[in-house]
Amino acid sequence: YKNVFLDNNKLTHIYWFWIIENKILKQNNINNICEIGGGFGSFSELFLKNYNSKILLIDLPEANLMSAYYLKKKFPDKKFYLFDNYMQKKKLSKLDFENYDIIILPPNCNIDREIKIDFFINTRSMMEMNYETIKSYFNLIQQHSVDEGFFLNVNRYEKNTTGYPIRIAEYPYDDNWNVIISEPSFNQNKIHFLLTQRTFKNSKKNIMEELNNISKIGKKFYKSQKISNKVIKILFGVKICKYIADFLSKISNKLKNIEY
Repeated sequence: YKNVFLDNNKLTHIYWFWIIENKILKQNNINNICEIGGGFGSFSELFLKNYNSKILLIDLPEANLMSAYYLKKKFPDKKFYLFDNYMQKKKLSKLDFENYDIIILPPNCNIDREIKIDFFINTRSMMEMNYETIKSYFNLIQQHSVDEGFFLNVNRYEKNTTGYPIRIAEYPYDDNWNVIISEPSFNQNKIHFLLTQRTFKNSKKNIMEELNNISKIGKKFYKSQKISNKVIKILFGVKICKYIADFLSKISNKLKNIEY
């Protein structure tokens, strides 16, 4: 497009960015962002280019090599803090955090507790982690978020790459989150787009209620649910199952028309 190469993944990032810009960036001062599992930096690039945000990227070493290369090519004038810098003190200090523009680190690094993040992001990578790893990242997010900070979580309703189901509805949120946007992700019906805001005030704090709603939406994608449906069809046959479904549907429609 206009001599620029675009792929489907970048178009998705642009659409997410457009939503975030209109819902958050135009109304709030987002000075720094931490993206967990950001790959080669495609999504973070949009925040750097359009809002000159400070970025902390946390990912596996192989991904960090790619993001360091890609973002250095895109932003050669930015100050980069990489793992070599970290190993000098074996800690990301608040002073270093303030003095660098782009910080790229592997998981489990020692981050100064005084460092506070305005906006955390995880898109399509927590669903690949086991529950203990997800829990450790949530501890990081909930400890380092500023009050009234934001968290974008875009992940599968269910994915099983760890030996057991990992479901976004079961992620370990504490009670101190308000839901801003919660909906199936753009052009990806198996993924949910959940944008929340950290708060300790006596406001709605409706995250637990919304996780229940997400669970209801996601049930059709739960593998255990699909297996149960297959077993029922094998035991009773497709025709009988269809007959029962049609019968229940007719009863439901009649009940809807009853005036109380």
